[in-house]
Amino acid sequence: MVLRPMMIHEPHSKSRARDSLVVPFVLALAAPIAVIVGIEYLHSVWWTFAFYQIGICLVAPALESRLAGRSWRQHAALLGLVGPPRLGLAVLLGVITALVTGTFLVLSRDRFLDPDRLIKTVGAWGVPAERLLLLLGVMAVLDAAAEELFWRGYLPGRVGLARPGAPPPAALTVVLPAVLYASYHAATIGRLVGKISGVVVLTAGVLGAGLVWGWLRRRTGSVWPPLLSHSGAVIAYLAVHFWLTHGSGR
Repeated sequence: MVLRPMMIHEPHSKSRARDSLVVPFVLALAAPIAVIVGIEYLHSVWWTFAFYQIGICLVAPALESRLAGRSWRQHAALLGLVGPPRLGLAVLLGVITALVTGTFLVLSRDRFLDPDRLIKTVGAWGVPAERLLLLLGVMAVLDAAAEELFWRGYLPGRVGLARPGAPPPAALTVVLPAVLYASYHAATIGRLVGKISGVVVLTAGVLGAGLVWGWLRRRTGSVWPPLLSHSGAVIAYLAVHFWLTHGSGR
């Protein structure tokens, strides 16, 4: 089964110009830039959330759909939210991903993760120790959902919409989103970890996860499996981060 929800029947069959991929690809290229600017120049994780997760991942795609004449249901279908949610598979993947991610980070903490560096880096991004729980809570709710609805929802959905009747190319729906998704993680991981070996290993893990999530979206036609799997990874990382910086892991 290959990515069915992108085949959206739209009223009036207006010019195919509205299905141009210019806007989706501009947003995809702008996403890593927004993260780099927010982290490296504004030194604020909060502005990064506003620009990237909320602005680019959620608001801009919704506005583009509405301006193109799509209903909210059509937009949801484009994102992969409509149709069989595969919730059993999605929940299972979320649990497995959380266990694998958490186990790897705990076992490799002495090699890759320095609690003092984590505290210092997050503090430099505008999150003092007393606001860490707020940050972790926002990330747990927003991070995976916003990113998956964009990289594995909107972007492949728009590619499919622009190519009706033909399977969308994996290079544009799986590989490109995974590469761009991993690109800005290399910068944030570099700040959090510092060691080149850690940056390479962890960024490779992010890229691999992005490829798997893109394949899941393509295979199932639903964004729910990659979304809940991503949520499992995020929750595991947040738990380990808190354990290392405020618990008995130091």
